[in-house]
Amino acid sequence: MNQIVDLQMRLMEQEKQIGEMNEEIIRLNKLLAQLVRDYKTMKETMDLSPVKPQSEETPPPHY
Repeated sequence: MNQIVDLQMRLMEQEKQIGEMNEEIIRLNKLLAQLVRDYKTMKETMDLSPVKPQSEETPPPHY
């Protein structure tokens, strides 16, 4: 009888841990989605920037 109770306790603990891990995965997925949105916004902003890469810039007149 004690073995059955022990197995039930283990199962309850595993279910609790699985629930906690699932919540963490959901939180991390939301964070990742936000980071991807932020990255895309930053990239679009940089693409619209009037500053050219140094290789495309005209050197100053004193060169």
